[in-house]
Amino acid sequence: MNKPEKQQKIHSEPSILNTVSDKIKIHDIFQSIHKKMIHGFDYQDILNFLFMSLSEVVPYDRIGIALLEENDSKLRLNWVKAKIPINYLPQKYSETIKGSSLEEVLFSQKPRIINDLENFLKIHPHSKFTSLALQDGIKSNLTCPLYLNGKPIGIIFFSSAQIGTYKDYQVEFFEEIADGISLIVQQGILFQSLQELDAKEKLFRNTIHELNNPLGVIRGVLSVIGKKDWFNQLSEESRSVFQVLNRKNEAMVNLVRDLTMLNQVRGTKPTLSNNINLKAFIKELLLNSEMLAKPKEITVVSKIQDNLPTYCNFDSIRIMQVLENLVANAVKYSRANTTITVEVSSLEDGKKIFFNVLDQGQGIPKEELKNLYREYGTTSVRPTAGEPSSGLGLAIVKQVVEAHQGEVHVESVVGVGSEFGFWIPCNTSVRF
Repeated sequence: MNKPEKQQKIHSEPSILNTVSDKIKIHDIFQSIHKKMIHGFDYQDILNFLFMSLSEVVPYDRIGIALLEENDSKLRLNWVKAKIPINYLPQKYSETIKGSSLEEVLFSQKPRIINDLENFLKIHPHSKFTSLALQDGIKSNLTCPLYLNGKPIGIIFFSSAQIGTYKDYQVEFFEEIADGISLIVQQGILFQSLQELDAKEKLFRNTIHELNNPLGVIRGVLSVIGKKDWFNQLSEESRSVFQVLNRKNEAMVNLVRDLTMLNQVRGTKPTLSNNINLKAFIKELLLNSEMLAKPKEITVVSKIQDNLPTYCNFDSIRIMQVLENLVANAVKYSRANTTITVEVSSLEDGKKIFFNVLDQGQGIPKEELKNLYREYGTTSVRPTAGEPSSGLGLAIVKQVVEAHQGEVHVESVVGVGSEFGFWIPCNTSVRF
């Protein structure tokens, strides 16, 4: 009587040979998947390949992957594949994680085996996931948490239509599989994010393009109206309506311009200009600055250090845009008949070029300086003549300067004025 029982026990345990063989198979499966990922195979196709391949190693009638979403408050079935019909737990099914039986699995970092779902539901009658799984014909389940960089991202569950399918010795295989699947999920998430970014980028470009035309038309019409004889015969209230329309239109034009420039800075690598004649570059900068300051009768003066390098290498177009942006800001926040100073000097024996724009404007409170250089960063200071501001100009400045491996600089005293500047290497490579 004892001999048959001993023989049965021997056959119920995995042999060392089978354990090693299964590990080799798992390794080979993920090697194949790695190659498919490198060659750009679709995320769903890779998971389908995984579903077909793993049947050689572990038993299952269904595999599902559920990922955390909505600030980790819900689990949603991101992918599910089965050998039996799926009617009650389809892809995209979601469940609130807090208080559910899956919450413990997710945050314990340990797999869970349930070999009799009917009995489990009796003990946990509020487990909706278990109830729906039973209706799909599932009788036993092994669930593993998925982790990336130490953070839970979801679960993978292996399900069987038979009771008692999963054994404790199989857990090691499933943990190894879960680690591999975590990387596949990461690749899938990144691929999906890139697709979404590409779609948003196309939508952004199309929207900007569509906005430019009507804004240009409105600007032209308002300009023509302002020159008509009958316009001056309108009441002051009527003329003020047109003035408001003109200001709002100019604000939109500036916003579209800055959004376009910010998108260009982010999306394309600028062209590095070799051997820029620094003297000619500064001359053009001062001429442009005078034109920007002229409408408010602001004087532009320059302080150019002697013995500047004759030539430098940087993106002359982008750096000129940055400097014009700083001068335009100085004009915008300064009152008429004040002075703006443009300084250019060299640092570290000509290895760095320092540009600085100083104004006699309102100044910025010290506690608000942290808001500068952020996208849509604002302060309590307002343009002196009601000029529009997109809140993007300094964000563009920072991105361009840091792409040149340089650094931005700001100092300000309320009631005295501000200075915005930056340095960049005289010979540099541009990194975007």
